[in-house]
Amino acid sequence: MRYSASMYFTSTEMVEGFFFDMVLATVAHYYAGHGLVGFSFYGLVLIFPSYFLGKQIREQ
Repeated sequence: MRYSASMYFTSTEMVEGFFFDMVLATVAHYYAGHGLVGFSFYGLVLIFPSYFLGKQIREQ
């Protein structure tokens, strides 16, 4: 397994940092006048199932 993939599957710090980046990107696009719903918003929505599914897989 590659280094970045093994970090993702063994640690939640990477997901937490990505969540913070997605929040900042969504806010930045909103204030720039691009609207709220965009790729950064979709990424923000999709990170929750990814986090909890990964957490469930890591516990097994």
